[in-house]
Amino acid sequence: MIQEQSDEEGEKHRQETCYLKATILNIENKIPGNISISVAAGFTRYFLGGRRPDNGNITEFYWEPSGVPISYSRWRPGQPYPADDDSNCIMIKMDHDWLWDDNSCRTPSIYMCQIVYDG
Repeated sequence: MIQEQSDEEGEKHRQETCYLKATILNIENKIPGNISISVAAGFTRYFLGGRRPDNGNITEFYWEPSGVPISYSRWRPGQPYPADDDSNCIMIKMDHDWLWDDNSCRTPSIYMCQIVYDG
């Protein structure tokens, strides 16, 4: 499921518009990351479901809505930047070889939703 976000409440909107028990995409290990990149090839950038808490820690990110700390990552060199601005959400970009960037949560962009099946 692919959604477009361009409103001022970007982050909240992304979570609320994933429906049918879906959540914004979390890439928790290498295999799902590769699958999502092949699906994403038709677009140039996507938000992932990761974000930095508002405590100023440069390296601490977690998955929403679960709150699980991010242990697998594919940061672009030099990323994430210090948490001194609004760059608290994770985005993947085609022109960065689908590596992760921290970015403002309010940046208009496409995002993917995921549904986890128990079986």
